[in-house]
Amino acid sequence: MCTLESVQNHAQWLLSSEGRISLVQKKRLLEFLLSGWPRRGHNVLEVGCGTGIFLQKLWEAGLDPTGLENSPELLDSVRKHMGSKVDLHLGKYTFLPFDDDEFDYVALISAFDFNSDLEPILAEAFRVARHGMLIFFNNSCSLAHLWGKMQKGPAHIRELNYISPLKMLSTLRKITGKNSCCFRTTLPAPPDMWKENSPLAFFNRPLTMLPFGAIAGLRVDIAPTATGTLLPLQIGSPDPV
Repeated sequence: MCTLESVQNHAQWLLSSEGRISLVQKKRLLEFLLSGWPRRGHNVLEVGCGTGIFLQKLWEAGLDPTGLENSPELLDSVRKHMGSKVDLHLGKYTFLPFDDDEFDYVALISAFDFNSDLEPILAEAFRVARHGMLIFFNNSCSLAHLWGKMQKGPAHIRELNYISPLKMLSTLRKITGKNSCCFRTTLPAPPDMWKENSPLAFFNRPLTMLPFGAIAGLRVDIAPTATGTLLPLQIGSPDPV
C-alpha cells in the first residue's frame, strides 16, 4: 500500500548516494522507453504519481500529464511543485475514475513500489489507455532483492515490493493479449555499489535486455499511433553518474 510515510521515506532515500544513482538510471530508462512514442499533443496518466518527480519528467518530454494518487497530502505536494502544468486526481489505483480509452498513454512508474495488487492495477491501466502503457517495477531476479533478503544493503531497498519479469509479462499477456513489448533493466550490481565512485559504476549505467537489473521497465504498444521520425529523447540536462 502506497502511504504518505512510505513515499516520504523514499524521497529521503533519493538524497543518498544510492538513491541518486537509482533516480538517474530510472530517468534514463524512462527516456529510452518514451522515445518510441509520439509525444506532442498526446496525454498521459501517471498512476501512483507520488511527489510528482516523474510527472515533471513526462511534462518535460512534451506530454500533457495527469496524475493520480491515493493520498490528498501527496497531491497537495505535487500541486505546490507543478502548479497548472498537471491535472491531479485522488483515487485508487485499482479503480480509476476515468472513461475507457481516456488517455493516449498510462504510466505506472512508481505504482508497484509499495503495492502488490498487480493484476487489478494493470487491468485498470489497460482499460483507460488508448495507445500504450509504460510500466516500471522492482525486479525480484536481481542482486538488490537478494541483498534485501540477506538483510544487507539500504533499509529502504528491503522494504520495496519486488516482482519477477516472468510474472509481470505473463500477467500483462493475460490482460492485454500482447505477446511482445520493449523491455529493459538497469542497476545489475548490488545496492551497496550504487555510488559514483564505485568500481562497478560503469556496470550500472547501461540499459540491458537481460532480466537481472534492480529496476525493470517495459513499454506496451496497444494500438498504432501516427508514425514519424522519432528522435532520441533527452529530458533536461545530462545527469551525473
